[in-house]
Amino acid sequence: LNVIEHIWSHLKDHVNNRTVHPKNVVEAEIALFEEWQKIDLDFINSLVLSMPHCVEAVIEAHGNSTRY
Repeated sequence: LNVIEHIWSHLKDHVNNRTVHPKNVVEAEIALFEEWQKIDLDFINSLVLSMPHCVEAVIEAHGNSTRY
């Protein structure tokens, strides 16, 4: 139920899909920063707005696994 986990996954996918992959820590930091700056606010809002539904699913599953 942690929104940031979806954002980390998004960042990882976008860094991995770059034409030129980072070759060291400095290049990785730069790539992450650049991809972070590109995250669409609508994407973050959609994650936040999905939270009530996610919480409801967890409650209905009595704390067991859900698709979230």
